[in-house]
Amino acid sequence: MNWRMSAMALAALVLVTGTAAVQAQQRTITVGDRRIAVGQTKTGRLTDADWAQVWQLTLPAGRTVTIELTSDAFDGFLALRGPGLDRAATDDDTGPGCDARVVRELRTGGAFTVLVTPSPTSSLGSGEYTLAVRDGAAEEIQDDCTWEDRNAPWLRADARRLPAIRVGETATGQLSLQDSSYRGSPYRLYAFSPRANVPVTIDLMAEFDALLRVAGGALRAPLRNDDGGAGCAARIVHTFPSSGPYLIQVTAISNPATGPFTLSVKEGSTPMQNDDECSSPSNTEGEEGQRAPAGPPADVNTLPRIRVGQSVDGRLVSTDSVYDDDTYYQLFAVKPRAGATLTIDLHSDAFDSFLVLRGGDLERIITDDDDGPGCDARIVHTFRTEGPYVILVNTVGRATGAFTLRITEGSTTGEPGGCEP
Repeated sequence: MNWRMSAMALAALVLVTGTAAVQAQQRTITVGDRRIAVGQTKTGRLTDADWAQVWQLTLPAGRTVTIELTSDAFDGFLALRGPGLDRAATDDDTGPGCDARVVRELRTGGAFTVLVTPSPTSSLGSGEYTLAVRDGAAEEIQDDCTWEDRNAPWLRADARRLPAIRVGETATGQLSLQDSSYRGSPYRLYAFSPRANVPVTIDLMAEFDALLRVAGGALRAPLRNDDGGAGCAARIVHTFPSSGPYLIQVTAISNPATGPFTLSVKEGSTPMQNDDECSSPSNTEGEEGQRAPAGPPADVNTLPRIRVGQSVDGRLVSTDSVYDDDTYYQLFAVKPRAGATLTIDLHSDAFDSFLVLRGGDLERIITDDDDGPGCDARIVHTFRTEGPYVILVNTVGRATGAFTLRITEGSTTGEPGGCEP
């Protein structure tokens, strides 16, 4: 089942039944005696054992309320259920930054319940949060959620021990696989101290699809940008409230990418160029027009081999390699006969399968989601050389579980069965 939908279904189940505990995704939601009223702000804490919590509140008819969930520890998700609501009113990122916010005009009063849990689009998280209920409709926020892991090791780096880049300076370097790694991509860190309340433009240009992150100082959450500069260059324009120091992370949007880069910091607001087209090889599209995860440049000699006519049973687990989109993957190598047409099938009862094929003489990555039966992924391709080629077993949305990867000779035909996760 799609994780976003399962979270909504889970919210509806808990809030409709009011049962003491609901087991889902091998985790338990405990419905305790947490209560909140209009005008109140309460704090709570999610843990690995208590990964979602339910609050109770009483609301009168004819009232518009705003319910807001804020956390520096995880990307929050809210669900409101009660009289007059045919389905749970849910939200992920309508509040400031990654805060969740539900605004609802209530035609029917009575007892309502609010589910607090991590966002279904991110990995399950834990930590402290604040839940507030206010009268009236909150003003709409026009910003983006660029959630980053608040516990990422790079955020704990000591700025005093990092190479410094001053405002007005340019630094050059080279990312390599020997650098520290975050979410599968190598990175370099720099420290800088801007003047308080003066706008600054940070640019990162590279031969790879550049990704910039800035954290520390008085920032409540890390700043992040991918293609705000020209082409695939990254750009962050920000007025910092203090002189920091702040951390700049130089990395790549693909997993991983290496090569030379140029980092520059200057005062002033340089316009963002989000309309520029990024034509980086890491954004290669598959035959079905889907954006393919790039994955690491694999050494096929070290990968598990799957032969034509063979089926391999495996399991994606939380210790597997992770893409920048937070999904897990495993790699396999295949060496077909030149000129052979093969069918590659990925089946799982635990997740919606996603396949990636690359390497050999392929000019672009080939991907598939649901061309097999049901939610199975299937790639049919005629190979011009023996390769070898790399197959990536992946998921649509973050998930783990058992899978079967199978390669057969010939073109397997038939209409896709229709995916109903």
